[in-house]
Parts: sequence; structure tokens; C-alpha cells
Amino acid sequence: MPFVNIYATKDSYITNIHDSNNGSAPNLWLGRTDSLSSWYYRILTYFNLAPVMGKQITEASLRFYHYSGNGNDLTFSVHCITQSWSESTVTWANQPNFSDTAAQTFTLQAYPKIGSAGWRHFNVTSLIQDIVHNSRTYHGLLLRQPGSTYETSQVFTSRETWEGLSGDPVLVVYYKSGFRVRVDGSWRDGDTYVRDGGIWKPGTVYTRVDGTWRQGI
Repeated sequence: MPFVNIYATKDSYITNIHDSNNGSAPNLWLGRTDSLSSWYYRILTYFNLAPVMGKQITEASLRFYHYSGNGNDLTFSVHCITQSWSESTVTWANQPNFSDTAAQTFTLQAYPKIGSAGWRHFNVTSLIQDIVHNSRTYHGLLLRQPGSTYETSQVFTSRETWEGLSGDPVLVVYYKSGFRVRVDGSWRDGDTYVRDGGIWKPGTVYTRVDGTWRQGI
């Protein structure tokens, strides 16, 4: 099945511990570091969905490289950011608006329990389908720990960690071969028709590849 890797073009973490910008930091912090002081970390990231707009999304996986952390397992929620923001200026005080209702919620095992760094995968299929198929307002994703009294903070690499894409946050999107059309404000599965004997009949698109006709998109 066709798929595309969409790497983050913006990412940052914000915290209420200090109101400074962390857009160029090599890591992304998520969670809460002190149950008494209510010190929180949130992650903001942006994936350009242009390569999959209009396609039939079948699966989407949000992936971060997890390399450090402490405390308990982390339950976090993913929200759609609904306002534009800048990687180089975003802080806790000027963080963009985001949907109050969590699009999806996940639980990540604490790093000390896992014992080794690695990629963590989170299935965000329903969220990406909603954005792509229903034109949901989207300026990126915000990850946060819902209100809680327990301490946990987990750390991921940001797109600034290494040159290249080896540790960048990535959204892997699978889609069906085919196309979608915009009808009455909604994306719907499209159909191909051919004219045969003066009558329109359902057809199939084929492309010529290496001398062979193959079913196309």
C-alpha cells in the first residue's frame, strides 16, 4: 500500500517553568516534573499534509524517538492546533489556541521501564482522516499531559537533534490508490468513468510502466 513519510517542519516544547522559546532545542519534553509545583511541558509540532490531501487515508502513525525520561508511565493527549504559530517565537505565554477536546489519548511507558532508546509509534489514523477528509482546522499538533497529580516527564529528539532526518518527528501516512473529490464541502471517494458506445461506464485508470500496463492512481 502506498505511504509517505512526512517529517516535522516545525517543533518545539513549551513550559510554564520559564517563558522562553525552545524552538531550536535538540529535545522535546512532555509531562510534568513536579507534582507540587505543577511544572508542565507540552510539545508542539507541525507536519505539512499537502502530500496526502485529497487521498483516501487508511492509516497514520505519529512517531517520536524516545531517549530519556523519569517517573511514571505518561498518559498524554493529542490536540489539533487551530492558530498559526512560529517555531522561533512560541512560548508558554503566547502558545497558540488548540482544540479543548483531545483528538486521541495515549499511554507511554516510562523510559526507566523500557530501558532503551527507540521509536515510539502512536496510531493517529482517525485524527488525520478527520483533518484530510473533513477539512478540520489544522496548524499542527499539540501534545500535553491531562490534569494529573503524578510526576512524569519523557524526552524525545527534535528535528534539530541531528542534521538530516534520523531523529526527526515523523508522521507516516498510508493511503489507498485512487482519488477523492470535493462535494458539498466534504471529501468523498471519486470514480473513474469512460465513454463506451455513447454511454458512460465505470472504468479503471491504467498507466504504462516499463512497457507494462498497470493499474494507476
